[in-house]
Amino acid sequence: MEHLDELQVKRLILTHMSDNMLANVDRISCEYADDGKIIEI
Repeated sequence: MEHLDELQVKRLILTHMSDNMLANVDRISCEYADDGKIIEI
């Protein structure tokens, strides 16, 4: 997250997260995908 401004993206969606990351999704400040989520582009 400390490099987010360097990426210059309109939208960031985290995918393929580890069990540790999934346990801490409430601490991230961007969108993330989970099973069954439909994402429109």
